[in-house]
Amino acid sequence: DPAAPRPFVYQDFGFEGPHELRGMVSATHHLIWNQVPQNTTECYDLVADPGETRDLWGSSAGLPACVDLKRELRAHMSGLSLPADFRDKMAAGVTPPGRPAPEPTIKMEARFGTAVRFAGYDLPGAAPNPVVTVKPGAQVDITYHFEVQESLPGWRLFVHLLGPNGFYGNFDHVPVDGAHPVERWQPGQHIRDHQVLTVPASAVAGDYVLALGFWRAHDRLQVTPPAASDGDRRLQVVTLRVE
Repeated sequence: DPAAPRPFVYQDFGFEGPHELRGMVSATHHLIWNQVPQNTTECYDLVADPGETRDLWGSSAGLPACVDLKRELRAHMSGLSLPADFRDKMAAGVTPPGRPAPEPTIKMEARFGTAVRFAGYDLPGAAPNPVVTVKPGAQVDITYHFEVQESLPGWRLFVHLLGPNGFYGNFDHVPVDGAHPVERWQPGQHIRDHQVLTVPASAVAGDYVLALGFWRAHDRLQVTPPAASDGDRRLQVVTLRVE
């Protein structure tokens, strides 16, 4: 019956290493959209090629089934609901290319490889001398300012707190309150990544360095100038002096 609903199965592979994949399956065909980083499409005939060895996308053999599946996939994704505050987060945290971006209150100049420029940060109580006194259990409200110069397929942001006696705290997170993963950063964007982290209540007195960088698999982007790095490809942003 041509008027009967056509069954499709949507696939969300999410992040597979450096890739972000989406898919759509019909009774006869399987379409895969490699959104990040290549933005390419594959399509396979499940009846004639159950092992999915022959990509039909862009060929006459894939018409019209593959094109129809891509249309269904786009329609499905456009209908997916975003969090109610997604647009607000993006407006607050991302300045599009070509538009003036807010300046950080504490300016720093550093780079991560050739992909990202670090412009500085906002932190109440901070001064040009990057040492801030805090108490154990205190919350630190900080915003990092980045300028994107190259796309970063597969890369992620990490944030570490390094302290006395080998103390290590991991404050990794998805930037812009979860709304804008590094995978989706575009050249020319200015990113303001707000984070609230808590100094452990058990923290002993001493200096704790808040450091950040970008990682992918077993690699990290090089930090320049070298004096800004801790020697392990982490940018030393600010020192929190626990008293």
